[in-house]
Order: sequence, then structure tokens, then C-alpha cells
Amino acid sequence: MRDEVLFGGGISPSKDLFAQVISASRDCIKIIGLDGRLLEMSQPGRAAMEVDDFSALCGLPWAKLWPEESRALIIESVAKAKSGERSVFEAFCPTAKGKPRWWEVTVAPIHDENGGISAILSLSRDISEQQHALQSLTRSLGAREAQLVQVSEELARESARLVEMRRQLAHSEKVKLMGEFVGHIVHDMNNILGILASTFRLMRRQCGDTVPRTIFAQGEEAIERGSSVVRQLLDFARGGEDEPEEVDIGTVLRSWHGMLSHLVGRDITLELAIEPDLPSVTTRTGALQSVLFNLVANAHDAMPEGGKLVVGVNLIHSAVREDRLCLFVRDEGIGMPPHVLARAGEPFFSTKGVGKGTGLGLASAFEFARASHGRVEIESIETKGTTVSVLMPLVSPPPIDTATMNTSHHHDMVRTPS
Repeated sequence: MRDEVLFGGGISPSKDLFAQVISASRDCIKIIGLDGRLLEMSQPGRAAMEVDDFSALCGLPWAKLWPEESRALIIESVAKAKSGERSVFEAFCPTAKGKPRWWEVTVAPIHDENGGISAILSLSRDISEQQHALQSLTRSLGAREAQLVQVSEELARESARLVEMRRQLAHSEKVKLMGEFVGHIVHDMNNILGILASTFRLMRRQCGDTVPRTIFAQGEEAIERGSSVVRQLLDFARGGEDEPEEVDIGTVLRSWHGMLSHLVGRDITLELAIEPDLPSVTTRTGALQSVLFNLVANAHDAMPEGGKLVVGVNLIHSAVREDRLCLFVRDEGIGMPPHVLARAGEPFFSTKGVGKGTGLGLASAFEFARASHGRVEIESIETKGTTVSVLMPLVSPPPIDTATMNTSHHHDMVRTPS
């Protein structure tokens, strides 16, 4: 009755009719023996596999006709078919002429009239186009993923830049608030210093020659220095500038030697290293004094056990840029680690602890160099010391004398952990 339903009223199926059904399929249909050897292959299958001579393949183990990486699937599917199970898998196998192909393979048992398993049926459908489309989509997705990663990294960098900009803005606001604060009190401080100066002059007249004049001179000099520092703090906080003038830095350093010696104390030996016959620079003397005293104070704090401190000035010749005058402060202190050196000169950044430092010392040097159209260079070695150099353009550059060219202390890096 089943055959009649399948093939029409009372007509028994024949091998020819079965062959016609198989030949009508575009899939590669194979008959596999229970021993796993290839017994038959449909004509469309031979064409799909580009098999010219099937006799060369007939009787060979079916698994050996597949690449090594696919054979485990073939062996497993044959074993399942022998036990009555059906399996479906996808695998790669080139044609007989070597063309790459991907196949969707269905493997099922063939039952005889008694219900036993007599052979195995394999139906392989060419899915190469779908596989290529999938691979193309995968590559496209991979490229998009890479783009997303790149965009994500760029967003991370932009986020970091935004955080840095916010931090700098916060510092800018601090400087602005400092300027406003100093602006309110600097007038009163100058009045106090003015009263002190008047008091010293009155005492000088009243005491006459009974008190050494050097005592009054030192007091008046300290008052003038205090006034200069107050004005410089106001300049830094507000960004204002005094009228610049031509300054002979070597002469100025010699005149400040006494005050610098008192500033560093007895445990530190202060040396001046001033190159002779130096040209002048255009700068503000009060600002220069404030910067130098700040740098010397920082060097003093970096040498708690004492040592040698060198303050000097020399001429830096360059073949690729204009000559610069270099004011430097070199200590034998604790030095700076790289993460501290990277932030040196940042306003309000200090490692001295609360109440021990304002974080404006090096910042004032950077601001002074910027206003002077120069730059700051820092070299530091932990436990060995630090050299801070302020390079300033000359008023009238002298002719280059190659015999006396000196570039031993400096290079183009602003901060250099040696």
C-alpha cells in the first residue's frame, strides 16, 4: 500500500525510476557501504565534485576523501547511521580538481525490506556561496568591530583630554581667585611695608651715628624685597607685567649674593657661576628676583642635609635657533621621580605637604619664561639633584665664537629625568 501511495496506483518502483529521482536532484547523493566505503555517486554529484572518473574513487573509504580536519565528522556520522541515527553537519571539502567548497551534509541509514540497515545515504548540498557571504559578513563585522574599538579608544582619549582640560580650568579658576584675593589685600600689605620703611627712616634720623647704618640698610633692603615679592605674586595671579628693561643678569646676581646666602643658611654652600662678558636680556628685574628666590628656596628644601648649591648664568649657542642666555640653579638634593617631574611647573602642585608649599615656585618660573619669550628646562636625578634652567632671548645677539661654544647643560626637552 505504501508503494502505491508513493508511485501511483499499483505501480511498483523500479531501479530506473529511482535513478531518475536521484538524477533530478542537484545535490551530491552518495551511497556508502556499512564498512564506510564509497559505493555510488549521482551524476549531478559527480559534476558538483568535478569527478571525471568515478571508478578511481569507488570502493575507497569515504572519510579519506575529506580533508584531515573534517574526517572526524565523517567517521562519527557513519557510526551514527549504522546505529540508525540521522546527522547533519557543515564541512569544507575541495572538489576533485581542487576548487574550495563548503557542504551541508546529511547522513542517514538505508533500510532494507526487513527493516535492517543495508547501506548509508549521504546527501551533500553546496553552500559555498552562503559560506562566502557569511565570511564576508564576518569580515565586515570584524572591520566594524575594529572601527568601534578605534572610536572607543578615541573617545577614551577625548575623555582624558576633557578631564585634563577640566583640571586645567580648575587651576585657572584657582589662579583667578588667588588674583582677586591678593588684589584685596596687597594694598594694605604695601601700606604696612610703607609704614615700616618710614619707621626705619625715622629711627635712622633719631639714632644718628649711635646705631650702625648697615642695620637700617639691611632692614630697608628686606622691606623693598618684601614689596617686590608682593608685586610679583600679584603679577602671577593676575597675569600682569611690569615694564621690562635691559638687565645685566651677571651684575644682578652678584648684587643679590648676600641675600641668597642668608636664604640658603649655613648648611648649604652657595656658589655663583657667572660667565664673563654676557649680553643683556630684556626682562623685569622684580619678576626675575622673585623667580630666582623661589628656585633657590626650592633647592634649599631639597637639601635637608646640606650640600652645594650653584646659581649661575651662561650663554647658550645654537646652530638651529637663536642664542639664549641661561640662568640656572643646580642643587645636590633629593631629585624628582618621573611622575613628579612630569607635573613640575603645574600651578599649585606641591609635594611638600599641607602648609609647607604653595606649588607656585616653579610655576612662576614657567610663567616668567613664557612672558620673556623663553623656556624652562629641568634635569633631575633621584638622590643626585636637580637643575632648573631658564633660557631667555638676548637683546642683541653677539657673533658666534665656535671656540667658546657651550651647550653642555641643555637640550630641547623641557623636563628630563636623567
